[in-house]
This record gives sequence, structure tokens and C-alpha cells, in this order.
Amino acid sequence: MLRTWFGGVDCAVTTLLLHYGTVAAGDDFALAMVLVSLFGATLAGYVPLSALMPSLAPEHKGQAMSALDLGAGASTFVGPTVVAVFLGPLGVQGVMWIFTGIWRAPGCPSP
Repeated sequence: MLRTWFGGVDCAVTTLLLHYGTVAAGDDFALAMVLVSLFGATLAGYVPLSALMPSLAPEHKGQAMSALDLGAGASTFVGPTVVAVFLGPLGVQGVMWIFTGIWRAPGCPSP
């Protein structure tokens, strides 16, 4: 449950905060670094996942790690695909809202 909040919801919030904060502040490098650091801190909610996955299914540790690797691999495909497909029609703001929805979607792999 805690991973859901720190990993999913907080990443969704800080994704929008990163976009709108830097748009509103303009070329404020210090603010951008603070916002990126907040995003990184919330992203750290996913760090213990590789240690937790095998413990969720101790009799199937290989399959659990395989599922985790599949999610990680899928996210390296989904993220750039979302940008390639939606950047033209929706712009950066639209893509940021899509990423926010992906972060927030329960059971959805991280982008």
C-alpha cells in the first residue's frame, strides 16, 4: 500500500508539478532542480520492489523476477511510444497528463 502512494500517486503529482512549475517559473534552474529532486524522491518508492517481488511468491522466485523484468522492459517501450504518438497532436502538456494518468492507473507499469 505504501508503495502505491509513494510510487504511483506521488509520482503522478510530481510529474505535473515538474511540468507546470518549470513552465510558470521559466529559466529558474534552482527550482527545476528542486522539482526534479522531489520527483526522484517519490520515484524511490519503487526501489524495494526488486527485493519484494521474490518474497511475494517464494516458490516461484524466477517467475516473479521475470514479471518484474517484463514490467521494466515494457516501460522502456511504452514511454517513448507515448511521446512519439502524442507529442505532435497534444504537445508537451498533453504528454505530461498522459504520463500522470499512467502513474496513477492501478496495476499499470511505470513509464
